This record gives sequence, C-alpha cells and structure tokens, in this order.
Amino acid sequence: MLAYADCLTLGDGRTPTEVFEKLRTFWGDEEIFEFTYITTLYAMHAVITRALRMEFDNREDPIVEVAAPEGFNATDFLSGARR
Repeated sequence: MLAYADCLTLGDGRTPTEVFEKLRTFWGDEEIFEFTYITTLYAMHAVITRALRMEFDNREDPIVEVAAPEGFNATDFLSGARR
C-alpha cells in the first residue's frame, strides 16, 4: 500500500505491474479506486496550497538540514555506527 502511495505521489501515478498486482492480493477494485482517489486528492491539495502559499503555518519551507553529531560517520549512517 505504501509503495503504491509513493507511486501515486512521487511517480505521477506510474506504478510498476508488480506493485499493482501485490495491491490486488488484499484489495478489490473498489478499495483500490477509493485509495487512489483519496491519496491523489491529498496530493493535489498539497500542491495547490504550496503553490498559492496557503499552507497552514504560512512560512517558507520549514525543512532545515541539521548537521550530523560530532564524530558520526555519515557514510555509515544506516548501521548507526559511530567512530
């Protein structure tokens, strides 16, 4: 379900056959349609509110990159190893 949501929002709806077939193992056509509609509706709403600067917090993009902790090896971040 999350892979399909990613395809809808990040991939402009382009979904690999394998993802769609897996989705069909636990949802029928009606559930897939409803999920697709709701997910893309929220994605459209996000684009419109960003484009028109109508976001709830009414400020510039709040994402700020945070520096890694001192001594943390960024090339090995997946394992959480510190050197």
